[in-house]
Amino acid sequence: TITEFYDFTFDSISICANDSIQIGGAFYNSASIINDTINSDSIIITYIYVNPISYGYENISVCRGNDVLLPNGNTIFNIQNDSVFSSNLSNSLGCDSIVESTIDVYTIDTNITIAGDTISTTTQGLNYQWFDCNTQLTIINEVNNYYVTQENGSYSLIIEDQGCMDTTSCFIINYLASNTIKQPEIRIYPNPNSGNFTVDLGKLHESVNLIILDNSGKVVLEERSLNSSKIQISSIISSGLYFVQISTNNQISNHKIIID
Repeated sequence: TITEFYDFTFDSISICANDSIQIGGAFYNSASIINDTINSDSIIITYIYVNPISYGYENISVCRGNDVLLPNGNTIFNIQNDSVFSSNLSNSLGCDSIVESTIDVYTIDTNITIAGDTISTTTQGLNYQWFDCNTQLTIINEVNNYYVTQENGSYSLIIEDQGCMDTTSCFIINYLASNTIKQPEIRIYPNPNSGNFTVDLGKLHESVNLIILDNSGKVVLEERSLNSSKIQISSIISSGLYFVQISTNNQISNHKIIID
């Protein structure tokens, strides 16, 4: 009986998923045990281990226009829209670690409407500050979602919500003529009201033209009156902010009313 003795050598190699390694003229890309005979009495046994690729996910909420720092160190500047980015890193085993970043961008509605001498936003219940684009100064005590302009100029609105802040474009008001004035003797009551209210003109006027506009500038009611000092309005108008434009004796008066 002839007993053969072999010299065994054990080795181990780690590769990453999706990688391959060449051993003895062959390529391997999965966990394997390779027997390689060097000579008649020497055998090398190689264990191939496959380390996994790591995957991670994150959600980031930011304000529109902010910068976002990704896990790979790259910065996305002035982000405007919801986006998804991938960062290729290395895990503790030296293999790829892929992090998917979902960016949720909060956008404030900066649409503005103009009705007569009044600029307004369609948003409600946020923090507001009107701004004079010509002087580059905020307008003191003008913190509502509408602003009744007193003179021609350029105006914008700063809006803040949920820790985010955005500014509308500057809107130019250049059509306020010298006959567009405030008439302090004109009163509207009650205000707020349910759609029924009185316009007290303060004195008798030969001709009065009254227009009611909604927040988008659409005319919802127009009424003409002769030889009147008071006008009674009774209408079915949905709740909201409205603007009353009164024309008397070549003068224009603008007022705000709230319909409950």
